[in-house]
Amino acid sequence: MEHPYEQISPNASRHIYIERSIDSGSFVPMHWHDALEIIALIDGDLIVETESRRVTMSAGDMIALSPNVLHSTVNSHGNTAVLVQIPSRFLEALAPEV
Repeated sequence: MEHPYEQISPNASRHIYIERSIDSGSFVPMHWHDALEIIALIDGDLIVETESRRVTMSAGDMIALSPNVLHSTVNSHGNTAVLVQIPSRFLEALAPEV
C-alpha cells in the first residue's frame, strides 16, 4: 500500500527563530530565555548542561529545553546543528488552554 505525500506549507510568520549553526568550538555559559529551545545535532558533539542534568549529544541527537530553564553548552570539537527557539508567548497563543 502506498502512503500519500503530505504537502507542508511553511508558516509565513516570523515568530520562530531557526538557524543552521556551523561552530568550530564554543562555550555558552549558563543562561535562560523565555523560549522553548530545540537543538538538533547534524554532526559533531555537544554537551548541554542544566541545573539537574548533563547530556552529551552526538550526530543525530535532538534535545528540547523548556522555557526559563538555566542551561549551558560546550562544543569542544566543532559541530553542525539546527537551533530552533519558539517564544513562550507564541506557544501560549497556539494553545491558550494549556
